[in-house]
Amino acid sequence: MTYTYREHKKKLLEDKKVKEEYEKLLPEYELAKSIIEQRLKKKMTQEAED
Repeated sequence: MTYTYREHKKKLLEDKKVKEEYEKLLPEYELAKSIIEQRLKKKMTQEAED
């Protein structure tokens, strides 16, 4: 049986300890997501310019 990402995440979050740790990291993930979205909008890369 295969799971989608959402199904797998939902199943994992049923575990109270996993959910607590996930929620602790949520602000960090949201920040990273925001940075990535802004870089994509501005067509920026992470490559250093010389």
